[in-house]
Amino acid sequence: MRRCFVISPIGRPGSKIRRHADSVLTGIIRPAVDACGVSAFRSDQLDAPGRITDQMFKAIMSDDFCIAVLTGSNPNVYYETAVAQAAGKPVVMLLEDGRDLPFDIQDFRCIGYKLTDLEACKQQLIKYIRNLEANNWTSEGLLERYQRRAKRKSYFVLFPSLQDDPFYLRLLAGMSSNPTPETDMTFVTPSRAYSGSQFLEALDGLIVRQREFAAGLIAPTLDNVSARDLVDRINRFEIPLVLVDINPYGEAALPAKVCYVGFDNSDGARQAARAMSEAVGPDLRGRRILILGNEDQPDRHQSFLEAWAGDPPVVEFSPFDRAAARDIAARQISRSASEFHGIFGVSDEIAVGAVQAINDRKQSAIVIGFDGTSAATLLIDLKNSPLINTVVQDSYTMGEKAIAILKRQLTSQTVSKQKEILSGRMYV
Repeated sequence: MRRCFVISPIGRPGSKIRRHADSVLTGIIRPAVDACGVSAFRSDQLDAPGRITDQMFKAIMSDDFCIAVLTGSNPNVYYETAVAQAAGKPVVMLLEDGRDLPFDIQDFRCIGYKLTDLEACKQQLIKYIRNLEANNWTSEGLLERYQRRAKRKSYFVLFPSLQDDPFYLRLLAGMSSNPTPETDMTFVTPSRAYSGSQFLEALDGLIVRQREFAAGLIAPTLDNVSARDLVDRINRFEIPLVLVDINPYGEAALPAKVCYVGFDNSDGARQAARAMSEAVGPDLRGRRILILGNEDQPDRHQSFLEAWAGDPPVVEFSPFDRAAARDIAARQISRSASEFHGIFGVSDEIAVGAVQAINDRKQSAIVIGFDGTSAATLLIDLKNSPLINTVVQDSYTMGEKAIAILKRQLTSQTVSKQKEILSGRMYV
């Protein structure tokens, strides 16, 4: 027959504490365990000779589970409950309604009871015991649980944005496509999307906390953040890191513990130049092109310039901001003696800003963007927008590649390539 040890305040015979304890034992616990074919014993009912403390330890270790009555906040009850939990014994806790638990055990689930309605608690207790029986009377001990957690590998992920941002949502989905049960992820993102100052503050905080993590994954932003600021902070990490999408080191060598996964911006820009040639050609003589570049990602506009076979384009620089790009494009359109035939925006946010400027001034130029955001692809699908193409960067695949590298870092495996460069495609 299965046995249950009852951990409970006892008190002196005839005392209020004893009367309460007896009511719980005879009105709730005994009827419940009897219904489940289990015998229950309280420490004052152990009739073997010897020290009561030794008998208590023996009962906790040898019985199949324990029921702890926490009403009254008795120190002995808490001590015996802790012993049982540390030993890995299943413990079902009972607490009189209206009583508070100490802070350290507030998260433990208790069955509430009223001395005026013992039947309801008895039925709940029967369900708990049946569940224990279904689990073969086993439960993971607290020490075992925390030792297991201590062995788990933990890593952080820092994004500059997430809410309503399909690029980073797909990046996160790619990272989550092949979950690893033995790892824990801490996700960090600024409360205000693309806040450069908040992103740097988050990096500073992770630098201080880096001993908590085995590795980290960072998707840098260059919005109101300089590449130098990012590099200075990344260099202060001592744990392995994976950078995704933007590489603030540019052509410089990465630190030994840093890997990078991103897209070939130069190849994407060359694709954009070919698409522009097809759209405004075939004769490119006299075709006026405006490039809205960004100084923090020069490879996009520089590679477009190198691949463009027509007259030299006009180059202006814009932040990755739709409103700013609209104003810059509008200013160039107003200054120009003749219309532009095409505009290349080195990000979709810049490209959409250029579309707004074209529509405001009723121009006929076409626009090509870069990134493949949902806002850009929607405009392209409408077929009546100046935006006709964008270079798609599949952030889902990038997330898959990045997490595969990070997992190798977590297990101290050699990473074959420090840089994983992916190819984009044109969305038409």
